Amino acid sequence: MTNELERKREWKGLIFFVFFVYGIWTVYSLAMIFLFLDQKSFVWILHNYGVSQIVFTGLPIFYYLKFIEKVDINYLKFNNINKRGLIVLVTFIAIEFAIHLIRINREQMVNYGSFIFLNQWTKGIIISSLMDEILYRGVILQKLMKLMPFWIANIVVTLVEIALYRPGNAIVWLDNFIGGIMFGYVFKKSNSLWGAILAHAAFNFINIYIH
Repeated sequence: MTNELERKREWKGLIFFVFFVYGIWTVYSLAMIFLFLDQKSFVWILHNYGVSQIVFTGLPIFYYLKFIEKVDINYLKFNNINKRGLIVLVTFIAIEFAIHLIRINREQMVNYGSFIFLNQWTKGIIISSLMDEILYRGVILQKLMKLMPFWIANIVVTLVEIALYRPGNAIVWLDNFIGGIMFGYVFKKSNSLWGAILAHAAFNFINIYIH
């Protein structure tokens, strides 16, 4: 009975968390569409550089953990990456790089080399990787792992993440699916969210520069 009550509590907590975080983001997104029409405004500049993702995703997550779940930041497992996790991380990055190397866009690399697009770095590589991993692996995956085997939980989280990002075609969908599965695997093997964050950042970097 205790286990059943605990499972129900975990499910309720997970469902509330998802609605809480995505509800805030949805309200923000609608406000951007209907209230801030000038895409050159300061609000849009903050959006393009990823600041909004920190404010409207990061802060709600930390609020939930501290005041609703009542756990500290250690829950997210910002631990040092262990040796086994480091090996998995490096292997994943090497394979991802090798797969994309054949499709390298040299002209784009020259353009990026002459002028670094700061918003691509801040939002696309740094902030996006950090916020996504806190949300999907740091919270949702850990909650699902209490309710089902790791591999099922990992697939569910990855499918949810892909569905919300709506990739344009089957190749991008498959690439993102493999990436998401590997982020979860790196997280589990390294026992550190930093492993997943670094894997995600490398994945985004490779997809921006080499595709």
